[in-house]
Formats: sequence, C-alpha cells, structure tokens
Amino acid sequence: MKGLLERFAKKGRAFDSYLEIRRKTLESVGNEINRLEELRNCSVHAMLCDFNFSTMEEGERFTTLSCYADGTVDLVHSKGGGVFGAGQNSEKVKNACVHLLKNTDEALAHFNKTEDFFLPELDSARIYAVTASGVYMIEYNIYLAWVHDEDLLRIRILSDELISEIRRYNRSK
Repeated sequence: MKGLLERFAKKGRAFDSYLEIRRKTLESVGNEINRLEELRNCSVHAMLCDFNFSTMEEGERFTTLSCYADGTVDLVHSKGGGVFGAGQNSEKVKNACVHLLKNTDEALAHFNKTEDFFLPELDSARIYAVTASGVYMIEYNIYLAWVHDEDLLRIRILSDELISEIRRYNRSK
C-alpha cells in the first residue's frame, strides 16, 4: 500500500476515504469474515476491482468495486461518493457478488500473486483477489478484456452486472 499512498498523498478527504476502502479490502482476513454458505469453499474471501476512467477534462477518476464473501458490497469513486453496504440490503446485489467471487475463484490460475497495489493505468482495470495465501492480481485494458481469456471476460461481465445491480438498488432507495 505504501507506493499507492505516496503516489496519491495529497488528493483530499474524499480520496482519503476512497483509499481507506481499498486498504480495508486488500488487508481483510478470511477467517474474520462470516462467509455466506454458498461461498464456504471459495478461496477468494474478498475482491477489489479498480477501474480507471480518467479523462483530460476531469483528471484522474477511478471507480472501485469492493466485495466480500459475507455479501458486503461497496461501490466507491475517487472523486467522492458511492454506494455502501448494498449486498446486505439487496438480494440481487448479494447474488451478483456470489457469482463474481465464485467465478474469480475458478479463474485464479490466471492471476499473479502481488504486493503491488497501485491503481490501474488509463483505460485499464486491476482485479485483486484476496485469499488466505495472499493477494492475486490481473490487469487488463477495459475495452479489450475479451482478448485475454474467456475467464477474464466472464469476470469483466459479472463485475459490470454487479455494478448495474448496485446502481438499480441505489435508485430504488
């Protein structure tokens, strides 16, 4: 986390909260999470999906999806704001979280173990899978996920579906 914090040390209060959500997810401990029954055998106990949607007009802009094996789901933005705890309040969000974590677990062979928690480059995503044996990561261009692998494309589609469910939940509140 040190490199990440040095790179973005003076971004302001909203960005500090954003970094705290990332830190909490990446440092989570599996045996401290009350796993949903359908995720008891899943080695991935938490997941962080960072997307870089920066533009020349708006500057650096990141969106992060954070989900845990207990159904907790947060969607946060580096410029401030987000939706917190949607998985506890929406069965559809929780189910989408379960599908994403299961599919990530099945695709873990494509990930590399990492201690590098930088945010992704422009038009890229970094997916972090947190397990008892460490954190695993894969990075890809958000417009070319299909080029890498069918498993990666499935993770991209499921993360998009989860984000859509979170947004539907948030609009219905």
